[in-house]
Amino acid sequence: MESPAGLYVDARRGEQVKVFRSIRPLDQADVVRGQMEGYLDEPGVRPGPTVETYAALKWRMESGRWHGAPFYIRAGNGLAVTVTEVMARLRPAALTGQRAGANYLRLGLSPELSPAVGV
Repeated sequence: MESPAGLYVDARRGEQVKVFRSIRPLDQADVVRGQMEGYLDEPGVRPGPTVETYAALKWRMESGRWHGAPFYIRAGNGLAVTVTEVMARLRPAALTGQRAGANYLRLGLSPELSPAVGV
């Protein structure tokens, strides 16, 4: 979201609303749902449920800053790793004319505070 015009709650809420309004409707091709292999063998699971235990989706925003950038969300039971992260692929600036390979920026998110590095 963009920086709010002020420090007031309404200003921040307004910017958050702009973000949600800029999300394009999902296309069926951008959504995957399924059931974890072996789910029916788990203790306490009744035979035959068709409930999804995995979902993945790709969504885009219609805003100047994020136009064309895909956002991915994956969630499910039984995944190999539990992680919340933001990963961005950085492209060379159009004005530099560089043809270098893609650079990535990966940020791990956690509700736990970690000690500052180098302090």
